[in-house]
Amino acid sequence: MSVWLNIYYIVILAWGLYYFYSSLTPNLPWGTCGNWWNTNRCRPEYGFDIAANISAACGTNSTCFSLMNATLRDPKSYTSPVKEFWENNALQITDGLHDIGEVRWPLAFTLLIVWVMCYFCIWKGVKWTGKVVYFTALFPYVLLIILLIRGITLPGAIDGIKFYITPNMSRLGDSTVWLDAVSQIFFSYGLGLGSLVALGSYNRYHNNVYKHALIVSCINSGTSMFSGFVVFSVVGFMAQAQSKPVSEVAASGPGLAFLVYPSAVLQLPGAPFWSALFFIMLLFVGLDSQV
Repeated sequence: MSVWLNIYYIVILAWGLYYFYSSLTPNLPWGTCGNWWNTNRCRPEYGFDIAANISAACGTNSTCFSLMNATLRDPKSYTSPVKEFWENNALQITDGLHDIGEVRWPLAFTLLIVWVMCYFCIWKGVKWTGKVVYFTALFPYVLLIILLIRGITLPGAIDGIKFYITPNMSRLGDSTVWLDAVSQIFFSYGLGLGSLVALGSYNRYHNNVYKHALIVSCINSGTSMFSGFVVFSVVGFMAQAQSKPVSEVAASGPGLAFLVYPSAVLQLPGAPFWSALFFIMLLFVGLDSQV
């Protein structure tokens, strides 16, 4: 089971490494339209003046004004450059299973790199892995603290944090909420995968398993909660910049890391630095879980 999970999970690390590499530019590539992966429906999420564009295209033609006003204000009529970078550049999603597309060589290369990184994390055995984990587990906390300090100083950050910590009791009747919660616990703790039993076999016979299990559980869940403050402080800033409620810009799953956060950092001074910092943090956290 652990083998299948690692094969799936390491793909996310390859995505993170690809985004980290893409961040090493003066201007983030998902910030503008007009690139080879963008479509005619692409429209920037920030700095797009609808009224000015309508006036420039229609002049005094009232019919044209009405049609373009309805079109441009309809969210379904356009896509963001962030989404198009994710779907058309990074993944190059096809129309369906009948069209499997071609090998994404940049992603294949980043996948090879993360596999090599994982190999060198474990190649000398459990003692070497323990030393590596000291760095891969602790260094992300430094990056998280830096990102949190930057996030809470942004306008609108408090709105994102309030959205994050305020429970919505009506969702407790939704089975998908419980399914997501169970999936998170089983995945983050590695329950039922066999890895904990295998690694635990290296402990001393009289090792205090209960104490260590409690410590790991608290640190694991605490880190997840702490990471939520880091992300949603920036999401709140993004919602204010787009004049939208936080609930409309928040997402779950890969969309939070590869759509919402990359979009939010576009508004920050020195956006490539903060983007690179986030994705290198994501890579180290992922390596820690993978190892």
